[in-house]
Amino acid sequence: MPSTYIIIGVSGAGKTTVAKEMSSRGDLAVHDFEDVFSDTVGEDASTFLVRNGELAYEGEALKVARDLLNRDGVVVLAPGVVREEEIQQQLLKKRDEGAVVVELFADISTLMRRTGLNAPRSVALGPTRRILTEMVSKYRESYEGLASLVIDTSLSKPQYVADRILAFEA
Repeated sequence: MPSTYIIIGVSGAGKTTVAKEMSSRGDLAVHDFEDVFSDTVGEDASTFLVRNGELAYEGEALKVARDLLNRDGVVVLAPGVVREEEIQQQLLKKRDEGAVVVELFADISTLMRRTGLNAPRSVALGPTRRILTEMVSKYRESYEGLASLVIDTSLSKPQYVADRILAFEA
């Protein structure tokens, strides 16, 4: 069994849930971007972004991602940091060294439900489904070629996804 699994994917794909499930099965430590960001910076990523702006957030996010990629266990990366060239190069290097890089994804209806974007909202906010569809498409396109394993979590329970990842031979 590999010592490192790196999970990437868009928000709502099930990264954290699957990582926790893997940890309970494989006695692996979970290193989640959101938790490490909060521990490192002293506030959650969303609050930091609002208080300090995009540029400051991106700098801190890169530092956290670099740190995470030096850890063993199950590493969960934030969707945006995976789009950075430096992080993509590190992911490919880690994969070549034996880490299993997993991209989780789900269909748009599932992502909207999991992230709460399917709730009623003002039409003034624009076409949420179309905007999310375009964003997910761009993210997934930038992830292409990074993962050892790509899994659709739309209709799968987290325990089945975890089992599939743990059974994967790189």
